[in-house]
Amino acid sequence: MGKNIYGLQFYVEIDKLMIESWMKVCWRFEDISKDKKAQEILEDYDKIKFLLDFQACMICKNFIEIIRK
Repeated sequence: MGKNIYGLQFYVEIDKLMIESWMKVCWRFEDISKDKKAQEILEDYDKIKFLLDFQACMICKNFIEIIRK
């Protein structure tokens, strides 16, 4: 706002359902190799979900601090 404009080119609100829906749109699940890769991606997401949530909260908190000034 004012002299500055901020934009984010990623999804800080990402969740497992969003990832699954993107995979369904982009991949044909009949392909077993992609099915395996999809499972790996979802398992990796489960492992780092807490970190992604924390970072999303920090981005939102910092953004709010910036626009309050």
